[in-house]
Amino acid sequence: SSWDMVQADFMGSQPTLTADGIAQNLHFDEVSNGSLTPTSVAGYSGIVRMAVVTAAANVSNWLGSGGALQTQRSLNPVFEARMQGDANTDHRVIAGFHTAAINTTIAADTNNTTNEAFFRKTAAGTNWEAVTRNASGAENITTLATACAGGTACTTSVMRILRVELEDTGANGTVRFFVDGTLVATHTTTAVPAAATRIGY
Repeated sequence: SSWDMVQADFMGSQPTLTADGIAQNLHFDEVSNGSLTPTSVAGYSGIVRMAVVTAAANVSNWLGSGGALQTQRSLNPVFEARMQGDANTDHRVIAGFHTAAINTTIAADTNNTTNEAFFRKTAAGTNWEAVTRNASGAENITTLATACAGGTACTTSVMRILRVELEDTGANGTVRFFVDGTLVATHTTTAVPAAATRIGY
């Protein structure tokens, strides 16, 4: 077996940082509502905080591998993040595996990168989408309107634990999407990234 891991432990200093540009290989425990003033929120440690400040349209704020740390489906990688999408209608989020360059602007609601296995919040979307794509082909999109626990929508406006599991099984591989521990979608079509395609997060 091959085990590659990127792990962050938040029991450290308590910086408050603004994401008004590119942040590569940085990890945050809590995101504020745009203010850098630390605030206590029940249920969250708040050791490391990030504030996404208001910016001009189509300005990307990146937290991820930046192309420096990559994996592939054949290694059965797993992505997990606890996050909340803003309700603003000019706010897009992709969370998972992709082949976007670090300075890419996410300026559209579809076909964000060549290869995809991620959760997505579209500009006006209020529910997470599960998305896969292979080599610029057609996207496989599952809108998570009734997939969360109890048949409820997987809304973007509350803290969610988003987990993407790539498994190198079957003819095209398998991608499983979990929200708060509930399996909400499984993709096994040719839209899954190829086994040897190098992908970042």
